[in-house]
Amino acid sequence: MSEIPTLKRSHRNEILAVSRRHSTGFEKILESGIHDGSIKSCDVRMTGNAIMGSINWIPKWFHGNAKMAKQIAREFPEILTKGLRPTETT
Repeated sequence: MSEIPTLKRSHRNEILAVSRRHSTGFEKILESGIHDGSIKSCDVRMTGNAIMGSINWIPKWFHGNAKMAKQIAREFPEILTKGLRPTETT
């Protein structure tokens, strides 16, 4: 996504339209989780951007180490969703 400004206008618009559809879909997932109580109340746009930004940044720093790939697959979901859990009441 960081190279979008270098694309021709028509291609850039096409890519941005797909990106917006994905963002909207992800926000709907977050809203559904808030509605059913599995996700605490949050700003869905900001939360979606934070999660997707974290995931989209992986190719910038990950360089193919198999051990690291397993660690990313194991830990990233936990790291990125831990803050979305609703507070447990006792």
